[in-house]
Amino acid sequence: MKTISILAVLGALWCGAPLVAQAPASDTVFTSAHAQVQPVVLNASEVAQAMNETYPQARRQAGVGASVTVSLVVAPDGSPLDVRMISGDDTAFVQPTLAAVSRLRFSPGQVNGRAANVRLELPLDWRSRQASPADAAAELEAAWRLANSPPDPGAVGTYDVNSVEVAPRLKNEKAITGAMEAEYDSLLAEDASSGTVIVRMRIGADGVPTRVHVTSSTSRRLDEATIRVAGMMRFDAARVTNRPVAVFVEIPLYWTVEP
Repeated sequence: MKTISILAVLGALWCGAPLVAQAPASDTVFTSAHAQVQPVVLNASEVAQAMNETYPQARRQAGVGASVTVSLVVAPDGSPLDVRMISGDDTAFVQPTLAAVSRLRFSPGQVNGRAANVRLELPLDWRSRQASPADAAAELEAAWRLANSPPDPGAVGTYDVNSVEVAPRLKNEKAITGAMEAEYDSLLAEDASSGTVIVRMRIGADGVPTRVHVTSSTSRRLDEATIRVAGMMRFDAARVTNRPVAVFVEIPLYWTVEP
């Protein structure tokens, strides 16, 4: 007989481990949907060259690549801050990704006519074959445009979780724990799967999550169940100047089995 212990981070929000210096806490960080002028990469060829130079040799020789996505804040001076890995499971590429991203320079994003901190996402495709600098730079720029423009119309007015005064708080923890146990019993008990799945969602000013999707997973068999459970979460909304606002967050759900 097994005792099922399914744990979730329900009292705190997770945003990934920062890889470089964080933006000052006092500076508001806007999502890309807030910015009327989007940041633009100015040195794609330099970053592509950095990726080639820092590619893990053992992975290159084995013909192994990786797809990594980072979240970062473009500062008003165009430099990257608060870089966070939000997908990518091969740890061999963490430091090379940091080295490449640290070289990025942007034209700054603008909010209401002024340069501002803007959080964006950047996918990096590490390929073992060596592309020409021009081709690698073009691929990087295309991936950047696909990930960040045009802004999602439904995201307008949504804050980054780091820039709200009061973070959203889960208010139906007991129901969510029960839902996870039910999902485990009905779908996952055959293999006694364990794992961690990180979901990104938009929590509206009404406390209801939408646009839930997986950004990282240690067991793909858990992904659909995690999305269903996350969609059932209800929150006390995030607040700015004491008014409820919509916010983007990332939350890990931990599924474990105890003998």
